[in-house]
Parts: sequence; structure tokens; C-alpha cells
Amino acid sequence: MASFYVCKLLKKPGIAAATEIVYGNVEIRPARLQDTDELVLLKNSVESTKLEAEVEIEITCRIAVIVQADSPDDADVLADQYFVEALDLLTVEYTLSHLAVAQCGYVKNLDTGKYQVITKQQFAQGMLFTRSLSLMPQINSTQSLVYCSGDLLDRYKRSIHWSRNATWEKSVHLSLLYRWFAVEALFKENEGDDVTSPLMLFLGFPGNGYSKHISRDLLKRLCDDKSYLKWKNQIKAIVDKVRNFRNDSVHSGFRSIDCTPDDLRLYGRLMTIGLSRCQGAVQTGVLNGLKTVPEFKEYAGLIFENRPNVERDIIGTIVHILDHDHLKHVQPTYA
Repeated sequence: MASFYVCKLLKKPGIAAATEIVYGNVEIRPARLQDTDELVLLKNSVESTKLEAEVEIEITCRIAVIVQADSPDDADVLADQYFVEALDLLTVEYTLSHLAVAQCGYVKNLDTGKYQVITKQQFAQGMLFTRSLSLMPQINSTQSLVYCSGDLLDRYKRSIHWSRNATWEKSVHLSLLYRWFAVEALFKENEGDDVTSPLMLFLGFPGNGYSKHISRDLLKRLCDDKSYLKWKNQIKAIVDKVRNFRNDSVHSGFRSIDCTPDDLRLYGRLMTIGLSRCQGAVQTGVLNGLKTVPEFKEYAGLIFENRPNVERDIIGTIVHILDHDHLKHVQPTYA
């Protein structure tokens, strides 16, 4: 391992400290305590990450820490863990300021003296242009829901509310919790209900209760894929960990930094694809006249098996996404 000095900017509106502040290993210092070279590095990072709207480089504070890591990218992620803890404590003193780290800055290898500017860009909202697919507009599934009614539809609407909040939530931790709440909104009928079974079903890994209603031939074809079989053997344990993560966060004050970055991103991938399939299945149920959760669960296996290209979706999309952490160098693990 090497020693890395990681320096980032605080988001605006934050604090403009007059002097350096030290919290354990973390230093927060004013903009005036820098040299010309550092200013160039920071400007390059802000331009590369397109975060000009989030920072005021002339006055915003710098937050920095020295960490031991195998690479600059690992040092970047590790530094955020220290930053989160320091900023949590700092909010007690500066209650009127929004204290958060902007994902721009630089990493310096203290052993070699080499700098690496943080250049990874984050996903952001964008304008969407739509057009009619024909001269005669046709009613779509979303519009059809207006003419439906029942508890299952109400649950679907509440679930969509939570997932919409999750979509653009910058905190991976909160986004994960919102998606779990969205699944609970669909299926949880009382305090003791466990929603892991329907979640696993629509992820493509049905448990004993649902698999008996699904074609043996389909299940065999899925299990013939080595990657699918690998995830099948561990998916229950992973989903249980996500459920425990939810419970610990709500009841025990569990923080995102109490979970490893790799696990946090895995949980996020799993809940993103699992929730979308659950919501799609419930929408199908509502449009076919199902009114309640018990009714839906009775037909869940049939809905699962008859969704379009189910085998291709599970092997080619769900298993592929679980296998590959495409957001590792794009999405900050800790906000």
C-alpha cells in the first residue's frame, strides 16, 4: 500500500472557514491556504466533472485526509468514509450550513509525488424528447391505470412515489432504503411480513413457495447457466443482508460508511433491478383485474413466467448487472 493525500472541495452553501480546522485525520482549510499548483488541479477537476454549479472554488473550503490504499481510486473511496464522519460531527457546530463533499479534487501519492485529478462524472437529470409513434395515439399502460381501482393499485402508486424519490437521490444509502420501502409498499400487509420472497421471485430466483407454480423446463434452462447458478446459491443471503441493512438503518442508526463500498453498490444494483421487476409485475396484475396482495401472490408465478423474454431478461440483464459493477468509477459510494 501507498500513502495518498486526498483533497476535495465542499459543496456550496457550506462554510468559509478563516483558519484550518482539524478533526482527527481530517483537515478542513480555507481557500487561501493553497498554492498555484493546487488551484490548477482543482479547477481541472471541477471542469472535468462538470460540477461548477456545486462549488465556489474561490471561497469554498478544502477537505483533505491522508489514507493508506492500493490505488488512487481506492484512496478516493476510503477518504469519503473519513469525510462523512467529520462532516457529521461538524454539523453540530454549524447547524445552518449544508455540509457535503463535492466529488471533485485530486489525489496525491505521497510516496512518488504524482498527482491524479478526480475526473469521474456523475449521472444527472436530462431533458427527454418524446414523439407519437403513430398518427392515431393509443392509450398506454400508465394511462390505463387511471381506470383501475383497488388496494393493489394504491400500493403500486405508493411504491412509484418511493422509487421516484430513489431515482435521483445522490446518497446511495438513502436510495437503497427508498427502494426497499417501495418493495414494502407493494407487498407488506402487516408488521411481520417479509417481502424477500416476492423480491427474489421477480429478480428471477423463485423460492420453494413460488417455484412450484413455474415451469420445470424454464427453471432447468436457467440453472444450466453457470452465472445464474452462482447467484442462485447466494441470493437469499444477500437479500437478507439488504433487509438487515434496512432494519439497522431505521432502528439502530446504521450509516452507509458502516457497510463496505462493494456491498453497498451490490445492494443498490440488486434493489434497482428487483424493484423495477416487482413494479412491472404488479402493474400487470392491476391491469388484469387483480385488486389485493393475496390475489396477486396467487398469480405471481404465472405473471413471472409470462413476462416477455423472461429467460433473456434474467440471464442477459439481471445476472449480467449483478456480475458487473459498472458504476464503480462513476457513482460516489458515500455522499
